[in-house]
Amino acid sequence: VAVLALLLSTEVYYYLPLPTCGPGDRCLHCSAGKPDSCKGVPPFASEYLNPVLPPWNFDLVKDLYRKRLLKKQKVRESLNIFYIGPNSFEAEAEFFASAIPDEYKNMTKMLIVEPILGVHPEIKRHAAENGFLDVTVIHAAISTKPDLELKMWWFEPACVDVAIDQLLKEGIEAAEALAEWKANFTPYLSKVTTFSEKKLKQYLSDPRKDDVRLQLLFPDWLIGSKIFPFQFHGKDFKTATGGSDANYEELRERLLTCVKPMSVDLFSPAELLTQHGLNAESLDVVYCDAEGFDIEIMRDVMKMKGYKPFFQMVEWTGYPACCDRQQLLHLVRNMSSENYDVYQSGQDFAG
Repeated sequence: VAVLALLLSTEVYYYLPLPTCGPGDRCLHCSAGKPDSCKGVPPFASEYLNPVLPPWNFDLVKDLYRKRLLKKQKVRESLNIFYIGPNSFEAEAEFFASAIPDEYKNMTKMLIVEPILGVHPEIKRHAAENGFLDVTVIHAAISTKPDLELKMWWFEPACVDVAIDQLLKEGIEAAEALAEWKANFTPYLSKVTTFSEKKLKQYLSDPRKDDVRLQLLFPDWLIGSKIFPFQFHGKDFKTATGGSDANYEELRERLLTCVKPMSVDLFSPAELLTQHGLNAESLDVVYCDAEGFDIEIMRDVMKMKGYKPFFQMVEWTGYPACCDRQQLLHLVRNMSSENYDVYQSGQDFAG
């Protein structure tokens, strides 16, 4: 009873399983041209407690790609993909490779916007590994208010390398293991990027939950307590420095000096497209995964004159960061009113 009371006090009831897409269901959320068919938005955590199997009819989506490619080929135009916030682009590149036959990859152009500088090498590598070579990756962010300044914080890679090298020169325990570990560690740490300097510094020592599902369900004060003694992010660092508390603390202190500001240029959707020789009418595919700013960004994107991609996808689970359920509902109804069938795909809506 006490546990149940605790869960209810943290509003877990909001995340309890509710009916959603099931195996074999195409997950149709709104019918094209019928905005009134969008009755509401899914439960916030339905991605985790009601995983979509399969997310939507992938064969249908791939067929749309092939039809557009044939149309583009006839008029000798490229297939233009505009992707906002792909993270490492690993799964996305694999999907594009499955949807776009090899003979059409040389007519596919990708414009990718990613504010986390540390993942840019991975984006390019994953794209190339899947046969996509005409890929432009921009260190920027899309904003509805481009006059604002965006400052992010990261572990500056050159500084991290120096911090580890200093320990190696001092002959700490397990130096050989640390040297081998360094090659993967610096790129990994450079991808840990936040808007808060304080939170980034806490990353090396604060307890965190291992499972994102639990992050949705339990309050911060409970994480890392005796009730839920989850592992520390610092565990791997400590192991790499020989399992010594002194070695770990020394490395951690040096890494804290590597927390540096990262300035990110902001652009409106139209401004960025213009800079790269594109416009709304030339877009064939649009993806938006902007970590909570998706609704505002897509609202501006969809207002651009001539905007009519054959496929668009937007992440919806981050909406509480900027908006409310009514604004999310308004967005999917707008997609429907523009003659898109709208499907729920886990944490995304696809039109």
